[in-house]
Amino acid sequence: MSATLEELRADNDMAWKQILSFHLKDFVEFFWEEAYHDIDWAKPYEILEQELMALGLSEEIGKRYVDKLFKVFLKNGQEQWLLLHIEVQHSRDDSFPERMFSYFYRIYDRYHQDVASMAVLADKNKNWRPKQYYRSVWKSEICRTYEVIKLIDYGSKIEELRSHPNPFALVVLIQLVALETKAGDENRFLTKLEFFRCLHQYGWPISKSMDMYRFLDTLLSLNPKFEVEYLEKAKQIDEEFQMNLTLTAERHGFQQGIEQGMQQGEALLLTNILKARFKELPEAYTKKINSAAPDTLNQWAINSVNAKSLEDVFRQ
Repeated sequence: MSATLEELRADNDMAWKQILSFHLKDFVEFFWEEAYHDIDWAKPYEILEQELMALGLSEEIGKRYVDKLFKVFLKNGQEQWLLLHIEVQHSRDDSFPERMFSYFYRIYDRYHQDVASMAVLADKNKNWRPKQYYRSVWKSEICRTYEVIKLIDYGSKIEELRSHPNPFALVVLIQLVALETKAGDENRFLTKLEFFRCLHQYGWPISKSMDMYRFLDTLLSLNPKFEVEYLEKAKQIDEEFQMNLTLTAERHGFQQGIEQGMQQGEALLLTNILKARFKELPEAYTKKINSAAPDTLNQWAINSVNAKSLEDVFRQ
C-alpha cells in the first residue's frame, strides 16, 4: 500500500528534524555565516525539544513546516537560543510573518530568552521574501526581523552545490529535486542514483553519510518499479566503492522499527493512563504524546503520578 500524502509529509518533516538535530554545525556554517563564527562549537549544543513542546510548537509537524529550537554558547561565554524554521510548501503564506513573531514572543514570554531566528523557505515565488513582522498604531510600533533563506535562489548554483563539501549543499539539491519531481518520474530515479554515488565520494564519516542517505531516501521516495531498480544499482555502487550504506541502512531500519514499536507502546500506555485518570484526553495532548521521544514519555508518566490536572502532566 502506497503512503498517503500526509504520511509522506510527516516523513519529510521528520527527515528535516533529524538532519538538523544531528548536524546543526554544518547547517549554520552553510546558511548562517555570522552565527557560525560567533558560536563556540567546542561546547556541545542542546536541543530544546521539551521547551518547544511546552509552547505547543511541536504540534505544527505535518503542516508543511518544522521548528527546531537549540541552545548554543557564544565565544564570549553568552548563552544563545536559535530557532530554525523550515517551511516546505509550494505557495506563499501571508500569515507567515505573524507566525514567526508569535514563535518569538511565546518563547520570550515563557523563558525570557533572546532568540535568533532563521526561516528556510522552499516555495517557488521569487518575489515573496517575508523578512519582518510589523504593526503600528499611532506611535506604538512592533517590528521583528529574522533571517530568511529561499532555496529557489540556489537553482542557479547547481554545479557549485554538487562540488561543495558541506552536506547541506546536498540537502538543498535533494529538496529542490523533491519539489520538482514525483515518485514515478525517471528523472527523480536517475538523480537519486547520482546523489547516492556522491555519498561515496565526499569522504565524510560513515555516520554522516548514513544520515544523508536516510534524508535522500526519505525525500526522494520512488514508486515500486523504480525502487527495486534503485536498490539493485545502489548495491552495485556500494560494491564499487567497498562501502555498505545499503546494508547499514537495512540494519538501521530493523533497529529503528524495534525502537518505534517501543515508543508506540509507551505512548499507548501513557494515553490509557491519562484517559483513566482524567476521563478525556484532548487531541492536542494526544499529538504531543504520539510525537514525543521515549525519555519525554517517561517524564510525563512520572509527572502523572501526582498530577492534579493534564497541565501538571505536561508542565516542564
